[in-house]
Amino acid sequence: MTFISGLQQFSSGLQDFNFNMRSRPVYLNKNPLFTIIIMNRESIALRALNNVLSQDTIATFLVVIVFLLLINIVFKKVTKPIRNKWFASFSAAWLSTIILFISYGILKLFGMLVMKFRFGSDGQDIGLSTLPIIRCLVISLIISSVYLIYFWAKERWINEVKNPAKRPFYEALTMFLIACIGIVIVQFTANMRLGSGYGIERAFLSLAIASSAIFGTSLAVLIYSYATRLNAFKIQQKELQISRLQQQVAQSQLDALASKINPHFLYNSLNSIAGLATEDGLKTRNMAIALSKLFRYNINREENNYATVNEEMEMVSLYLEIEKIRFEERLQYTSKIQPGLENDLIPMHLLQPLVENAVKYGAGPNGIVISISIKKSGKDIILSVFDEGKAFDTDLKPGYGLKSLYDKLDILAAGKYEIAFLNEPKEVRITISDLKTKV
Repeated sequence: MTFISGLQQFSSGLQDFNFNMRSRPVYLNKNPLFTIIIMNRESIALRALNNVLSQDTIATFLVVIVFLLLINIVFKKVTKPIRNKWFASFSAAWLSTIILFISYGILKLFGMLVMKFRFGSDGQDIGLSTLPIIRCLVISLIISSVYLIYFWAKERWINEVKNPAKRPFYEALTMFLIACIGIVIVQFTANMRLGSGYGIERAFLSLAIASSAIFGTSLAVLIYSYATRLNAFKIQQKELQISRLQQQVAQSQLDALASKINPHFLYNSLNSIAGLATEDGLKTRNMAIALSKLFRYNINREENNYATVNEEMEMVSLYLEIEKIRFEERLQYTSKIQPGLENDLIPMHLLQPLVENAVKYGAGPNGIVISISIKKSGKDIILSVFDEGKAFDTDLKPGYGLKSLYDKLDILAAGKYEIAFLNEPKEVRITISDLKTKV
């Protein structure tokens, strides 16, 4: 039996529904599915069980599964842009119902054409019948309203259940109750129009007649809900796994960068010590001690990708003290940190390559004068290194130190940073947006 013909037969069965509980069993409807008989409560239960175990339950289950899949597709492709989620859900359900009716009509027409041209039949033998357009629209609105009630219960109650594994069962229970109440209301309305009474026995009989539809719908909701949640869980786990792999790759890249930066810095520092060794043994000793402190500082933080502003400045100050032993009064430096930023986190080793370049290329008429500034503007943190050296060329090509800086920021702040090389005054400025900076 098809979904549409089932609705027709159920409607005709409701119209013929009239019996007397004290009489002997009498058949009131010629249709086998909706034959109304006078029975006691035990026979009502048997009738319900018989309907639940019938093919109608499977047919209803399949139709509801297709309907729910259609709603999901229509919602994502058509109605999702609608701001009001309730209207969007109602519209998705209504459009899905219309699609089902149209699909049924196409299949009906195809079947009639096959019967007519192949067997010379007018198509009536295959049991297909049409529903008036108005009735289709009314039924689609009723189904959409039922779905909206289910969606409301899901949003306001079911999704608040703490255990996600229990939610599919609550969804199925909700649909079961909605279907039962809906059937009773329809039967009561039909009996009121016919002028007949409506007792508890008739309510149970109504549910027994529609038990295949009720059970099939509830089972479909249970299976569909469980499947969608299981699929969502698998997608979430896969995304989490991908995220962890990306973090591992990024960490490996950062470790590789650090392993290159440290030898590069060590090479420059040892060159400074070597240049000073023939001039002043005491200064060479002090410089070596300062270098060991600097490396001990780095080793203690080698597993971290971020440092506080104070820690970064402490490391830069150690480096500048090493260079100051070599250059003496020719090297002067100052630093200015905006109050309140001392404990903000920034990527490690951002300032060091800039300061190294300032020491190497920043000599001016007054010697090597370096100024370091760290401040915040809105959500942006701005790190600047000034010097009085030769202005930047328009076709500046970053060296190894600056290139490693770009690589580090591409990993830790992709799409959220900018490095500017400015003149008048000469400045290298790093701007990083929207960092989660508090310890």
